[in-house]
Amino acid sequence: MLNLDNPSVALAILPFCSTDSPPVGLAMLSAILRGRGHKVCALDLNLEARDAAPPELSYLWSGQQMMELVEPEPFQALLPRAEILVEFCIKRLLETGADVLGFSLFTTNVRFTAEVVRRMRQRRGAPVVIFGGPSCKVTGEREWAGPGLANAWVCGDGEDLLPAVLELDDEQAPPGVILGLDTNPAFSVEFGVAADLEAHPFPDYDDLAPERYDRRSSRGEPVLPLVSSRGCIMRCAFCNERSLEKRYRTRSADHIYAELAHLHGRYGPVAFRFNDQLLNGNLKVLSALADRIIEGG
Repeated sequence: MLNLDNPSVALAILPFCSTDSPPVGLAMLSAILRGRGHKVCALDLNLEARDAAPPELSYLWSGQQMMELVEPEPFQALLPRAEILVEFCIKRLLETGADVLGFSLFTTNVRFTAEVVRRMRQRRGAPVVIFGGPSCKVTGEREWAGPGLANAWVCGDGEDLLPAVLELDDEQAPPGVILGLDTNPAFSVEFGVAADLEAHPFPDYDDLAPERYDRRSSRGEPVLPLVSSRGCIMRCAFCNERSLEKRYRTRSADHIYAELAHLHGRYGPVAFRFNDQLLNGNLKVLSALADRIIEGG
């Protein structure tokens, strides 16, 4: 049991990931938690560290250096050179004063995130730490982090699961959540699935400042990510999407269009990039969305 009483929360993504667009997961969870009365800040320390990094380390954000980021021996060889980035992230996290730190884990940042949390615990003890994100669905990648770091693992859609963890009032974790600092990350778990993709507020990018990111439209506008569906209708042998998302789910055309209009009104002028695994998984929804965009000008 985490014994939390309306905690303040810092949601963070650490190096090394793409800096094309603001992280949609942090924006979605920020909006949900704020809507439930939590004090929340969203930190893209991946982008901040990239901007603060010495020139000789800038290649680590190129997307071409997987070996150094995911293989144990190359990563250990990298750490002395990346020391400045580790310390930068620790400092920024501690400055938040948050009761809970929530980290988004991706293949390319699991080892770095684990190193940052490990050092925080060794020095002065970290606040409550929650791991979420795609890598929490992959046993091997959870094992890269190891035990002793996370008070909770959120394995699946975070929209319902993260608030449930923060507001937990008994010993029973919801399906998709594994509690316990000493948990062996080789655990088996049934992924938590959001009951309704249209039940929550639209992403909140206020802390993330979309204009800071690299991708631009042909007209020079910042580009925001949009997730209109999850999963895929196909079963391709070379792809792991089916194992991570058991079934295909989509929002309605009206709901997707409402998000486009909301984000354009709040942060515009902006362009959008669909982050779906499969944009045309439901042709009726896609056609209806095209009609709504034309009607809306």
